[in-house]
This record gives sequence, C-alpha cells and structure tokens, in this order.
Amino acid sequence: MDRQRSELLERRNQRYVELLNISKRQVHHVHNEDWLEDLDGFLALMGEWAMVRQELDKLNEQIVVEGLSPNELENYNEAIRPSVIEAMDNQQFVEQKFQDQFLELSKSMKSVRDQQTVLQAYYGTRRTEFEPIYFDEKK
Repeated sequence: MDRQRSELLERRNQRYVELLNISKRQVHHVHNEDWLEDLDGFLALMGEWAMVRQELDKLNEQIVVEGLSPNELENYNEAIRPSVIEAMDNQQFVEQKFQDQFLELSKSMKSVRDQQTVLQAYYGTRRTEFEPIYFDEKK
C-alpha cells in the first residue's frame, strides 16, 4: 500500500478515535446531576461530533476514490471496530438519558395540566364573567 493511502486511512482512524473521545465527554456531561442546566456545553459537543462526522464522510469518499482493496480496508476497519462500538454504546446511553428526561418532563407537564384543570373547575380561574357553582355531595 502506498504512503498516501496509508496516511488517508490513518487520518480516518484518528477521526474515529476523536468521535470516541467526544462520546465519552458527552456521557460524562449527562452523568452530572445538573446536566440540563448546561445544555450549551452539550450542544458544543454535538457540534464537534458533527464536524468530525463531516470530516469522516469526506475521508470515506476519498477512500472510495482511491480504490482501496477490501483486504486493505478490512485490516483498518478491524483496528477501529472497538472504538466505533464503544462510541455507539455511548451514544445510545446519552440518547436513553434524553428519553428518560423527556418522559419525566412529560409527566410533570401532565401533572401541571391536571392541576390547572382542577383549579379551573373549582375556582374558574379563566372565566371572569361567570361564578362557578358546584355541589359537593359529601357535605
């Protein structure tokens, strides 16, 4: 394999290691209890992830243009496989944290809506021209 192809594949491997490091930082970020307070930091990590992904896409296109043999590519793919798998696991963990947080917020919002409904029913907070009349059968 010539030097240019070797350098191309090495740069590709380095980008996958960068993705792994970014994913580790994302996991570390969502492990903090107040991670929702610092969404800007997480969004910055997402921006870094997107930039590295774009670089990887360009490198992969160059690899296709170079016409590397499947054997050459397979050797390099085997070298990066553990990094890719760990990065994917990290991404799944972060996604699960977001889904859990979304469910928690959804439950809180439902509770608030239920409380608003009760307030409207008993106290008529949104009605100004009518006075609510309710009969409490327990009294």
